Amino acid sequence: MQIIDKKDKRILACLERNGRAQLSEVARTAGLSKPGAAKRIARLEKEGIIDGYLTHVSFRALELFNFRLYLKFEGAPAGFEDTVAIWLKKQGCVRWFAFCQGEYDIIVRTMVKDLYEFREFEQAMQMEFGRHIGRRVFAAIINDAYHNCTHITGNEGNSSLPEKEYAGRAVKLTDSDLVVLYHLFENCRQSAREIAKKAKLKPDAVLYHIKKLEREGVISRYSVKIGRERLGYSTIKAIFWLRKATPIDVEKLKKYCEMHSNVSFYGEIVGPWDTEVDFDVTGNAEAHKLIGEMRSKFAGIIHDFTVLA
Repeated sequence: MQIIDKKDKRILACLERNGRAQLSEVARTAGLSKPGAAKRIARLEKEGIIDGYLTHVSFRALELFNFRLYLKFEGAPAGFEDTVAIWLKKQGCVRWFAFCQGEYDIIVRTMVKDLYEFREFEQAMQMEFGRHIGRRVFAAIINDAYHNCTHITGNEGNSSLPEKEYAGRAVKLTDSDLVVLYHLFENCRQSAREIAKKAKLKPDAVLYHIKKLEREGVISRYSVKIGRERLGYSTIKAIFWLRKATPIDVEKLKKYCEMHSNVSFYGEIVGPWDTEVDFDVTGNAEAHKLIGEMRSKFAGIIHDFTVLA
């Protein structure tokens, strides 16, 4: 487990609020010189405490859907997960995937234009790995929010609710918009000059497209991906079935999760479950305690749950 001090935490807190914050702002927030801040950022990256820089987008603004595929494997040979991972990284619609333990063995997050595109992806995966796929379920995530890592950075509350906040019409993107957005997805902390070199555009053009994407609500914010496991935390995912939950009940549950220091993600589900919540915990005992507290507080609406670790 890595140890970080107050200045490291201030750096992480600043980058969590804005992953594209200027080095001068990061340095000022941490009480460091610019070279000192740059040196610490480089060390945090090397140690895996900074595990990437994230661009948060509005699916609604792009007319895209966030579908997740949950799979249980059967009779998988040695090295099977590595083979699956290599294949998934080549699929353009896959934005994230994670292997887990519990009722399912992997969760795959996709960004697709409609159910037909998702079905094409699912069929392709069935053709490739179907003999080892036992149970499969898919669900759509709506009103999702990635929360601040409060217990590490000290930032309070929710950080992003792009699906709920965006209420405009779908944004039509040019090819150049998409290229710039792609590179921001890879690493939002890249400079306009770095992106321009990769995208074969001029730096001023890159800045224009970034500002356009921000202004039109496609990009909601930038943040940092913190390597929680390097700091002694693991993430568990709890999926809840609700019963007789009114919109007011759901809003109260959302607010509870929004302000919970250990919750890193909250999403409402259209599918076999109702709510998905990620908790950052130091071990099974803490996970059991946090889920127990949530079930007790919302005993009237939480019917059942399952945990994926």
